[in-house]
Order: sequence, then C-alpha cells, then structure tokens
Amino acid sequence: MATSIEHYNTLADRFRQYRKHLGLSQTEFGQRIELDQTAVSAIEKGRQDVTIRTVYKLIELDCNPNWLLLDEGPMQLSKLSSQGASLEVRQVGSKTEYIIRVQS
Repeated sequence: MATSIEHYNTLADRFRQYRKHLGLSQTEFGQRIELDQTAVSAIEKGRQDVTIRTVYKLIELDCNPNWLLLDEGPMQLSKLSSQGASLEVRQVGSKTEYIIRVQS
C-alpha cells in the first residue's frame, strides 16, 4: 500500500500545519514563538510575512526550516539523521545578514 505524502503549497500553509502538528491554539503557539494571536492568524492567512526571528523560534520548537521555507525534507528537525541548527547574525556595512545553518 502506497503512503501518500502531503505537500503544503505555501509557507502560510506549512506554518499552520506545524501549529496543528503541535496541537496548539493560535494563542498558545504565539506564546511559544513570541507573537500575539493576531500575528499568528495573519501569517496563516498569508497577510503577514514570517520573520527570521520567527523562523529561529520555530527551529527551537523542532521545526525543520527546509520544510517550512522550501517544503523539502521532514517537518521536524529531529527526524533528520543529524539534527542541529544555528543562527548567525552579522553586520555588513549598513545591512544586517541572518544566516540559518541546518546540519543534516
């Protein structure tokens, strides 16, 4: 019997799916990633972008950023053979660069 793999077309869809995977309400999820319920709702509806800070908070909750941003790989970092992620923030002139490294 073939196993179906669900793909979520947008980042907003995957963001919502991860919240539901954790079994959290929008308010509870927001508390975990330092957003209020209205911001969580806006992201899930595609009306607000996900920030790098939010992506990092999701990584801390075991969300695989490759899955979240690109729909590649498993939903959870812990499902990868070697887990780990880090965030590097650096100033380059007047710009700030955010680099997320995922070890797999």
